[in-house]
Amino acid sequence: MQGYEEKNWTKLKEELTTEWKRVEPDRRYRPESLEKLFNNPKASGGIRNLAEYKRFLEEYEKITNYLYKYGYIRREVEHNEELYASLSPEIRTSIIKEMRRDKVMIQARDGGYILPEMKSYIEQELETVMI
Repeated sequence: MQGYEEKNWTKLKEELTTEWKRVEPDRRYRPESLEKLFNNPKASGGIRNLAEYKRFLEEYEKITNYLYKYGYIRREVEHNEELYASLSPEIRTSIIKEMRRDKVMIQARDGGYILPEMKSYIEQELETVMI
């Protein structure tokens, strides 16, 4: 590094900054980004329609793909419970009724329920709300 050899600390700082940006690009998302994403709809009463859900899913996919690509999460990580909590209370109630009707709710050993893959149920319910 020329800045070091010339004892030009300003130049050295620029060279080091350039080198490190090349090695580790600026991070667009962090694991906390998912938490923020899930909390935003909760603050406004939850996702209420298909358009909101599509925007939410688009951002969710963008963040999870980035976090997976850079090794922050495993691909198998599911966020069913967080996604469920992001919905409006009315939509959550309707989805649970549909899943119980279809007998897809998995009961845990302690008597609680494990939420199954629910994207199709969410989309179906939000489409129904639009009608």
